[in-house]
Amino acid sequence: SDGAYTFFPSFLINGPIQRFGFEFMWLLGPLGMRGGYAELHQARDSVGSGALEGAGFESFPDVVGRGAYGQLTVLLTGEKEEEYSFPKVRHPLVGPPTPGTEGGRGAGAFQLAARFGWLSGNAPGASFATFGPSSVPTYVDDTEQITAGVHWHLNYWVIHRLDVNIDKLNEPSVQGSLPQIFVVVVQQIQIRF
Repeated sequence: SDGAYTFFPSFLINGPIQRFGFEFMWLLGPLGMRGGYAELHQARDSVGSGALEGAGFESFPDVVGRGAYGQLTVLLTGEKEEEYSFPKVRHPLVGPPTPGTEGGRGAGAFQLAARFGWLSGNAPGASFATFGPSSVPTYVDDTEQITAGVHWHLNYWVIHRLDVNIDKLNEPSVQGSLPQIFVVVVQQIQIRF
C-alpha cells in the first residue's frame, strides 16, 4: 500500500465478482489487536485477447486475490484504545481538551504499532486451439509487509505517524521485477475534521 512497487498487472475482467472475508478486533485498555482475511474472485468471461485489431474473445480462469493482516497497537500514555476512533488524549500538546476528558497540557499521547500483511494474486493461464493467441501466460505474485511505527497524537484531532515498512516481493509477476526487499519510511500528519 505504500506504492514502492507494482504488485500485480491489470487484467480485463467480465462476469461475476465475489469477495468474502472476516475481521476481528480485541481491545483491552491501551492494547489493541486487529486482523483479517479477504479473498477476491474476478471472472474473465469472453474478454478480448488484446491482440491487434481486437481479434479473439476467450474466457480465461478467474483472477484470484488473497490477503491477510494482523496488527498490534499499544498506547504508552494511559489512553484507552477506541473501537473505530482516535483515543481521547488525556494531556494534549496543543489545542482544546479532548471531548469527554479532563486534564491539563502535556506531551500528547504516544502509541507503538506493529503490523504484518500478506497478499497474493493468481491469474492462471490457458491454451486455446483457435486463431489469435494460442495461450495466455500465468501470473502469480506473493508479497509480505512488516511495519513498525510510532504514532504521536498531539491532541484528539491531529496525529503524526512515522512508520517503517519492510516490503518483501517474493514472486513478482510484473515484467522486469525481481524478488527483492524494499524499505520504505512513511511519515504522515493526519488532521481530523
